[in-house]
Amino acid sequence: MTKISKLIMLASMAIIIQISPAQALMMDGEISISGGFVPADGTNLQDATAVDFLEWTGSAYVSGTTGGSFTVTSASGDFANYVTPSPFILGTINDFSLSSPFTPVTPLWQIGGFSFDLLNISILEQTANVLTLSGTGQIYGNQFERTDGQWIMTANGGESTFSWSSTTASVPEPATMWLMSMGMMGLIGFRRKNA
Repeated sequence: MTKISKLIMLASMAIIIQISPAQALMMDGEISISGGFVPADGTNLQDATAVDFLEWTGSAYVSGTTGGSFTVTSASGDFANYVTPSPFILGTINDFSLSSPFTPVTPLWQIGGFSFDLLNISILEQTANVLTLSGTGQIYGNQFERTDGQWIMTANGGESTFSWSSTTASVPEPATMWLMSMGMMGLIGFRRKNA
């Protein structure tokens, strides 16, 4: 057996031992949703301390007890395989507070087997008619691992509507990075030995 064959066999055995059984994949894609809301604990968006999402009854939005509903306006990447934009497919969304310190909402919304945990918020703009928030959260479901994502929400007080966009970007799995590192080390060692 040649030295190269021994090196390949040793690397293969190390990889088999190191890689854990089938792992879920990280998500990659974007989803946008919209629905109705009212500012809570204030007279308008400027002095609101919470967001009360409204429930769609089929003909009108009404105030729910702890949340409301929404529709998907667009879905790309991994979301597109499970969620189709439609005015008739509704997801659920929970109310949340704008007060500091912020309390994470788990889950904030759910649709098509996906859930989104709201981990933090930053207020970008808060006027009488516009509320713009951003932050981070985690999206999971449909056999995907929890994946960190960015989000932004814009609420229009004049029309009592909101839009929400969440974006994820997958990162290489540790096993993939380990495999690439081992291959590079093997090539460097082989080159030095033959030089």
